[in-house]
Amino acid sequence: MSPELLTIATALGLYAAVVVSPGPNFALISRLAISGARPTAVGATFGLAIAATIYAVAWILPALGSRGFIDRRGRHR
Repeated sequence: MSPELLTIATALGLYAAVVVSPGPNFALISRLAISGARPTAVGATFGLAIAATIYAVAWILPALGSRGFIDRRGRHR
């Protein structure tokens, strides 16, 4: 396995472990779902998923950039 793929796989594995552990997001969604506010709980779930995806992509991009996909000034090669 190439070092880049190993870095990405490690980052995604760690991120997945953190995401599935219960925390404040889990408490929020559970509270909304139990209170009967299902549409609000679904909306909050999608919002948290989108935010987590953006955060994960922003975290991984510098690792890709170090190998030439994106240079240090943010320009594509």
